Amino acid sequence: MGAFFTNFQIQSKSKAKVATAAKQLIVARAYVSKVSQGWVGVYDERTENQQDGEITRIAKGLSEALHTVVFAFLVHDSDIFQYWLFDDGNLKDTFNSDPDYFTETTAEARALVAGNTKLLFSYCKKGADEAFLEQVLHPSAPEANNPKENPKPFVFAEQQLSAFAALFNIDGVRATLGFDALAEMESEDPGEIRQEFQRVTGTNYKTVFKQSQSLIEAVHSGNAQEVERLLSTGTNLTTHNDVGYTPLMIAFGKGNAGIVRLLLKAGADIRAKSFGSTIIAHAVGSGSPEIVQLAIESGADVFARDVMGRTALIVALCCNHPMFLEEIIDLLVKAGASVNQAADVQFSMHREFERGVTPLIYAARFGDVPATKKLLALGALPDTKDANGDDAKTYATNKLNRIRDVLKNGVKNTPEAQSATRFLNARMADLETIIELLSGQVPA
Repeated sequence: MGAFFTNFQIQSKSKAKVATAAKQLIVARAYVSKVSQGWVGVYDERTENQQDGEITRIAKGLSEALHTVVFAFLVHDSDIFQYWLFDDGNLKDTFNSDPDYFTETTAEARALVAGNTKLLFSYCKKGADEAFLEQVLHPSAPEANNPKENPKPFVFAEQQLSAFAALFNIDGVRATLGFDALAEMESEDPGEIRQEFQRVTGTNYKTVFKQSQSLIEAVHSGNAQEVERLLSTGTNLTTHNDVGYTPLMIAFGKGNAGIVRLLLKAGADIRAKSFGSTIIAHAVGSGSPEIVQLAIESGADVFARDVMGRTALIVALCCNHPMFLEEIIDLLVKAGASVNQAADVQFSMHREFERGVTPLIYAARFGDVPATKKLLALGALPDTKDANGDDAKTYATNKLNRIRDVLKNGVKNTPEAQSATRFLNARMADLETIIELLSGQVPA
């Protein structure tokens, strides 16, 4: 999984003034750095959810209150680098390295976030090269006059940001940090972090925090009336519970369409991610086709992966909702999900979550005959192998052999053991059917 972070770089010689202004603007907590090369960094907790509106609100507020230059930086999954440049409260320029990342946009919209090199250059440090700035923003652009210094296309968005920040005399390391990273570092070595960064809280933090937790509880319990009341007070929609789920994620996971609509109407972010969780995964986890359809119609990203690298289609297979699974698969595929898109896991303790495992492999491994038939009918490729070189048939065969070994060793003559034996025999029959399906011995 790539890097996700946001931060603000304020041109100032006074950390105290920046901290005072930040406390008036943030609604939760933030870190404020010491002055370095004429810049002070602010790392806000709430903007880690990457909502443009909140990022620009704080950046504009800091710039306006301090009558200075402020860069707001965002990196999304190491794929996207964005900045917003404010001067004395006025938005001067904005940039997005991949405006078509979530959905294809227009040429006019791309031009608005292309970055104004000439304007930016007036803010650069002494001795900076305008052609080099252009190459940092657009690495694939034609060669400039100094090709030896021109960067190659960046592999990661944070590398592009670091190179960009250096042109304005902003510390490249500080520009690639966020609240979550600093909080983790503080927990590991409090002394070192506190030498460089001061943690501050918003003036109304306690009130906001209490309201936010009340919203989480109301959504969790399905109390639509209380949700509506809290939303009318402007309660923070980007709050999350102790495992990182936002109110909208919880509502989708609970399958509560009424509360989902209330949250969306109030401005909840349908594409929010929290610690790797995704809206579409929660919708699928509800087991409700109605909720999945609502998520898709509302703009949820059907291609988003959860923290284990699984697509929504794979999550559907793992959630064990057999009654509506085929209908949910149809909805996801109709919305663009691929039946052959594999999991892309960077780490896991479980073999079934290895990289390259396809939806068909999951269905075969779980002994799910209806899902296997559905996926094959939709074009799933039975010969596709995972990172270990195993295909769906291999998974089903291995599972079948393990069950045979268990039964071969015998089970105790108890009602519980007899029940387990009946279950295993039924699972064996399902796996045998799946092996026949994958071998083409019976029509899917």
